[in-house]
Amino acid sequence: MSKAVVSRPRVYVRIRPLNEREVREGKGELACRGDARQPDVLFLKKDETLEQQVRFDQVFDHCSNQQLVFDQIGLEILRTLFSGYNASVFAYGQTGSGKTYTMEGDKGGGLSGGASSEEQEGLMPRIIRGIFSSFGSNANITDALVEVSLVQIYQERIQDLLNHRKQVEIHMDRTSQYIARDATWRTVRNLEECMKLYGEASRMRATSATEMNLVSSRSHMILMLRMQWDEPTLPGSHAQLNMIDLAGSERLNESGATGETMKETITINKSLSALGNVVGKLVEQAKRPNKRMHIPYKDSKLTYLLQSSLGGANLVHFVLAVSGSAMWRSETASTIEFGKRALQLVLRPVRNAIDYTRLAEMEAVIERMRSHIESLEEELQLKRNSEAAGFLQLRQIAQSDDEAMQRQRRWKDKSANHKHLKRQTELTRIMANLPETFDDLTSHCILFPESKVTFRELGGLEKLIHFVERSASNYYRASAAQTVASVIDEPGREVFASLGGLDALAMLLCVQEERCKEAACVALEAVCRGCMTNKTSLSADVYAELVDLVYGYSNQQVQEAACAAIASIVDGYPEATRRFEKLDVVPKLLETIRTCPAEVVNLTKAATNCIGRLAHGDREMQQTIASLGGVDLLIDVLFSSSGDRDHQVPILASYALVNLCCSSDENLKVAMGHERYGEVKFRLLEGLARAFGTNASREGFGRATAQETAGPFPYYGVTIQDEWTYASSGGRPIFSTFMDNPQFYLYVRVETDIAFIIQDTLYEARLRKKRRNNSVYMGMAIFEGDPALAKLGLKQLDFHGQMIEIGHYTSNCENVLHCTLPASDTPYMVVPFTSQKGRHTHFALSAFGNHPIELTSVPDQVGWVHTVLLGKWTEFTGHGGESFDWRCNPQIKLKAKEACRVVFVLSYLSLDEQRAQLRQEEEEEWQNTRPRLHGRLFSNAFAADKRYLKAIVPLPQGSTFVASNTFASNSYITTSATLDKNGDYVYIPFTEAPYQDTYRVSVYCDSDEVEIKPMQGQASEWMCASLSGTWQGKPISVDLDTTGKMVAVMYSPGAFVRPRLLSTATQKRIAGIDSYWNTEAAVEYDSTGKLTVQVEAMMRSGALNAAGTRGTIEPGLSPTTQVLAKDIRFDLFIFTNTKCTLTQVSFDASPSSWPCPTQSTSLGLLAYPQLVEDVDAIDGVDGDDEDNSDDLASENSYGDRNGISAAAHEARETELLKSLESKRPRTASFSGSWHSRHVS
Repeated sequence: MSKAVVSRPRVYVRIRPLNEREVREGKGELACRGDARQPDVLFLKKDETLEQQVRFDQVFDHCSNQQLVFDQIGLEILRTLFSGYNASVFAYGQTGSGKTYTMEGDKGGGLSGGASSEEQEGLMPRIIRGIFSSFGSNANITDALVEVSLVQIYQERIQDLLNHRKQVEIHMDRTSQYIARDATWRTVRNLEECMKLYGEASRMRATSATEMNLVSSRSHMILMLRMQWDEPTLPGSHAQLNMIDLAGSERLNESGATGETMKETITINKSLSALGNVVGKLVEQAKRPNKRMHIPYKDSKLTYLLQSSLGGANLVHFVLAVSGSAMWRSETASTIEFGKRALQLVLRPVRNAIDYTRLAEMEAVIERMRSHIESLEEELQLKRNSEAAGFLQLRQIAQSDDEAMQRQRRWKDKSANHKHLKRQTELTRIMANLPETFDDLTSHCILFPESKVTFRELGGLEKLIHFVERSASNYYRASAAQTVASVIDEPGREVFASLGGLDALAMLLCVQEERCKEAACVALEAVCRGCMTNKTSLSADVYAELVDLVYGYSNQQVQEAACAAIASIVDGYPEATRRFEKLDVVPKLLETIRTCPAEVVNLTKAATNCIGRLAHGDREMQQTIASLGGVDLLIDVLFSSSGDRDHQVPILASYALVNLCCSSDENLKVAMGHERYGEVKFRLLEGLARAFGTNASREGFGRATAQETAGPFPYYGVTIQDEWTYASSGGRPIFSTFMDNPQFYLYVRVETDIAFIIQDTLYEARLRKKRRNNSVYMGMAIFEGDPALAKLGLKQLDFHGQMIEIGHYTSNCENVLHCTLPASDTPYMVVPFTSQKGRHTHFALSAFGNHPIELTSVPDQVGWVHTVLLGKWTEFTGHGGESFDWRCNPQIKLKAKEACRVVFVLSYLSLDEQRAQLRQEEEEEWQNTRPRLHGRLFSNAFAADKRYLKAIVPLPQGSTFVASNTFASNSYITTSATLDKNGDYVYIPFTEAPYQDTYRVSVYCDSDEVEIKPMQGQASEWMCASLSGTWQGKPISVDLDTTGKMVAVMYSPGAFVRPRLLSTATQKRIAGIDSYWNTEAAVEYDSTGKLTVQVEAMMRSGALNAAGTRGTIEPGLSPTTQVLAKDIRFDLFIFTNTKCTLTQVSFDASPSSWPCPTQSTSLGLLAYPQLVEDVDAIDGVDGDDEDNSDDLASENSYGDRNGISAAAHEARETELLKSLESKRPRTASFSGSWHSRHVS
C-alpha cells in the first residue's frame, strides 16, 4: 500500500419534493431549501423565524434529477476507484426522505426487471455501468474481475441476501479489514447481471409500511462490490466500493409502529445513534490526535462492520436525504447536524497497489523482519537489565557534581558509540543480503542519514552499480537504481561517473520496461543534483531519451521522473538548457501541463518546476516559453484546482512566473493582459519574498534587503530572522498572551501592494530529527499602530478593534498574507504568531512590495515587568482542587497600586530543566505522566495578609473568584486577568490530582507598581479549630468567643450546606449565605466577641449525590426532592486571627482528620515558594499544539529537584550568552536583478 494522505469526507444534501401529505398538513411551508446561485449552501430554518446557512460540498434541491446527482458524486467515485482507493457511500436521513431512490432509483422499474428508463436510475446502477464501461473502453486493462456481495443488518443481525438471509458474523481478515465472514460473493460480467442480483437481494430485504412511508426499509442494506484489474503501470490493482442504504430514523409517535414494527424502529434508531456517536468520537479524536480515545465501534453491528470505512481507510461520501417540509423540521435539523459533524472527520485513505504475484515473497520478508525485531528486543532487554544493575550500584557511591556530570558524559558517549556500532552491524547485514534487502537499505539510510558515509566507504555504490548494469532481473536493476537515489551523498556523486554509474543508468534508461525507465530517471535526478561533474558527463542519447519520455510516454510516473531529471540537469548548467531547447523540450513540457488531469498533481508540479528551471536567468529560453503561450498557461496553473489538492502547485507556478516575467518587458506585458493580473502581481511578490527569505536564512543573515528599481517589475523587499522562544511565543490573537509574540513596525509611505511570507527555518531540521510533532502552526496579523507606543519604541499591548488583516495559522512550514496598505504616518504593527503559546522555532519574516517599505523589529520584553517564583509541591502542599485540602496548596499574593494587566504562566520546573538541558539534536526520551496543572486568581480583600480560605470556585453570592486558566496541560498553563487599583489578590497554583514536584510561576505585569510575593511565614497563617461529626436530620451550631477576622468553613461531601453566623445573645443572623451550596461553603466575618456558627444541610431524597460536584439548590425547592441531611459526615473548621474559645457544641464532635495549614504547622512542611532574581525564561521548550498527555519525562535526572541545579544554572548562562550574541545580526543588502541570480 502507498502512503496515506489526509482528506475529509464529501457530504451532500438532497432535498426531496413535498408529497401530498406535506402539502396538505404542512401547508407547503419549507424548513430548508437550496439556491442554484449558491449550490454548496443549504438554507435551513431551525424555527419559524431564523434561517441559517450551512455549507456542504453540494446541495441538490427538489428540482435536481438523477443525472445531476451522478455527475457530482458518481464520477468522483469512479475516479477514486480507478485510482486504486476504496470508497464508501452512505445514504442517511429519516424514513421516506428519498435515500433508496437516490441510491437505487425508481424501485418500480428497471432495478427489479421492469421497464424504467435510465433517467430514473440512481447512483448504484450508474456507477456500476461506469465501472464496466471503463473496463471495456481502456485497452490497457486486462484480467478485469468484478464480484458482488449483498448483506442487510436487521435487528442487529447480519444476513446474507444472496443466500436466503443466512446469518453471518464479523471477522477481521489478514489485511486488518472487518468483513462479513462467509458472506456470498458472486462474479458478475456486466451491469445486467449485477442489477439482477441486486433485484433478487432487494426482494429479500426487510420492508414494511408505516404512517410515514408506505414502503419503509427496516434494515440497513450494504452492497459490496470488489473489482480487480491489471494495467501495465499498475499490476494487481484492486478497489472496493461499499454502498450503504441506511434504514431511516423515525419518531415512534409519528410512525404509528406497533408490535414487531415498533421493535424494528427501536433497533434502527439505536444503530443510527451508535453511528452518530462513532462519528462524534472520531471528530473529537481528530481534534486531539495525541490523546488515545476509545471509539465505540462495537456498540452496533453497523459501525462494527463498517469500521474500516468510518475509521478513515476509505474515501467516504455521505448523502443526506431530507424533506423540505416544515413538518419534519426537527428530523431535518438532526440530519444536518450529523452531516456537519461528518465534515469534520479526518480520513487517511490508502491506495491499493499490491502485486499479488509477490504476495508470498512479501509475507516471507515480513516474517524475516518479525524475527529480526524479536532478536533486537531481546538484546535491548538484556542491555536494560545490565544498565539498571549498574545504575543501582552507582547510586550507592557519593560523588561531587563534577564527577556526576563526567559520568553522564561518559554514559552518553558510550550510548552513542553503541548506537553507531549497532547501525553499522545492521548495515553490514543488509549489504550482505543484497539484492533482497534493497528496501531495508533504503529505509535504513533514510532513518539514519549518517549511514550513507559508511555505506559508501564499504563499497556500497559499486555494488549498486553492478546490479544496475549486470543483474539478469529487470526488477532488481530498477530497484538498485531507485536505491541509488536514497543512499548517495555528496562525495558519492563526485565519484559516481568514474565508477561507471552514468553508463549503467543510460543503459537502464533504454530498457522498454516502465519501472526501469522511471528508476533510471529518479537516479539521474539524484546523482546530477548539484554535481557539475555528472551533468557534463551525460551523453546525447540520455538527453534525447529524457525529452521523449516527457510527452511521448503514457505512464505519468515516468513522465514525472523525466521532468525532475531534466530540472536537476539544467540547474546552474546553461549548456544543458541549450541542448534541451534544440530537442524541443519546451513545447512538450507545455503540452504535458495542458493535458495533465487536475488530480495528477505530481506530474503538473514536476513539469511546472522544469519550466521554471529552464527559464531561470536565460533570456532566450524565456522568449521561447512565452512565444508558445507559457505565461498564460502558468497563470492558469497558478489558480487551477490542482492547487487545492497540493499547495506546492501554486508555489512552483509562482517561481516559474518570477523567472519568466520579472526580467522581461514582453513577458510581463503578456501577464498584465491576463484578467487575473491583480492576483498575479501578489503571487510574483510572494515568489520573490519566498526565494529571498529562503536564501537569506540559508546564508544566516539576521536582516537583509533587496530591491529592483530599473527592471520591468520593480520591487522592494526585506527579510528579518527571529525566533519564538518559551517566553516570546504568545499564541493566537484570542490569547491574552498574544502580546508576548515578536512584533515588527512596518512603515508605508504610499499605498503599497505587499506580500508577506513567514517561513519556519527549523522545519526541515525537525523532519530530519524525526520529531513526533514536526509542524508549528504559524500565522500573521497586521494591526494599526499606536502612535504613542511607536514613538517610545515599545511593544504594543492592546490590539482590540485595530486588526487590519490576518493570515490564519496553518500547520505548514510557511504562511502567506497579501494586502494593500494605505500610506500612514504611524507604522503598522506586524505580529507573527503561533497557534499555541510556548511553541519554539526560528522563523524568517519577509515583506515584498511594489513601493519602498521598511520593516524593523520591536525590542523584546520592553514594557513588561517579569517576576519568577520557584517552589515545590510536597506531600503536605501538593493537593488537588476537588477536596477541602486545596487550601494546603501554595499561594502567591499581589497588591496592585494601580490598575494593570497580569499574566501568570505555571509550569513544572523539573520538566523545564530537562528540556533546557537537551541539545538541539537530542530527542526527548521520557514520557510525561504528570497530572494537569491549574492556576486560579481570587480577590483577597477580607484578610490580604492571610492565607485565602473561602472557595476555589465561584460562589452563589459574595464570590471572590477573578480568573482561571483557560486550558489544562501537564506541561504549562496560563492565567490572565486585570487587577484593580489598590486591589489585593491571591494566586493559587495546584495540580489536578495530588502530586509532588517542583514548579515555576512566571508573572508578567505591564506596571512595576505591583507587589508580588509568596504567602509565607506564621503571620500569614490562621489559628484553627476543627470539628467532625455526622448529620442527624437537624442543623448544628457552635457557640464561640473570638475577636478579629475569622472564616467558618463547612465541608460535607454528599450534602448541600448553608452556614450562617448568629448573634449568641439575640440569635439574629449577622452573616452567611442564602443558598445551599454543594459539598462546602464558607463565611467570612470580623468578630467583636461572642457569636454562634449555625449550619443547615440538605440531601437528595432516595440517593446521595456522591459525585461531590458543586452547585446551588434554591430555598424554594419541593421537599420531595430534598430532605434534611442524615447519616452523612461533615467537618467544620473555624479559622481565626486571634485565640478562639468554643463555649458550646450542639453535636457529638471529634477532631477533623483533614489537613490544613495553621500557625503551628512546621515551616519546612509548608515549603513556601521563593522569589528568584533570574527572570529569563528557560529556552528549549518545544510544546505541542494540542494538550499532550504523553509529554516526555526523564529516566536519568541528575539535577536537584528542590531548585535550579548547578547544571541548569550553567546551561542558562550559556543560553544567555548565545542570546546576546544573536542580537548582533549579520546584515545584507541586495539590489539590481536579484531574482535572476537567486530564484531557483
